[in-house]
Amino acid sequence: VGIMPKGDGEALRRLLAEDLCYVLYPVGADETGHPLNINADDFAQAIAIACKADELILLTDSGGILNKSKQLIVKIGIENLQGLIDDNTITGGMVVKVEACKEALLQGVGKVTISSEVKSDAQGFRVSPGTTIVKGSVKMVEIKK
Repeated sequence: VGIMPKGDGEALRRLLAEDLCYVLYPVGADETGHPLNINADDFAQAIAIACKADELILLTDSGGILNKSKQLIVKIGIENLQGLIDDNTITGGMVVKVEACKEALLQGVGKVTISSEVKSDAQGFRVSPGTTIVKGSVKMVEIKK
């Protein structure tokens, strides 16, 4: 597994300004050219930081961060995340995802959401309800499923 290097935000912004659809994929190479998989959440986070994105949306089948009772946490501050990792509420791949979210916010991305889907229609893009992570410490908002 490779680690995503810092990207050239200006080059990415120029490409994205064109009237084309680019497909970016998280594959890199080591010094010898051997291919390496790069975690998709880290890849998306690095692109969002490089482009100074207003928003980063990461997708997951769980729909967002869940509490111990499997209820969706709708809003949480980055200062609250470590406690949920320490008490094993957040585990496995979600740990990597929330670490990518934390770093994106700390590096200037405006808003981060973890959700299950993004829909596109004539009115634009809509993100399904999920977890919004914000800077600082906030009272967690949960919804019962």
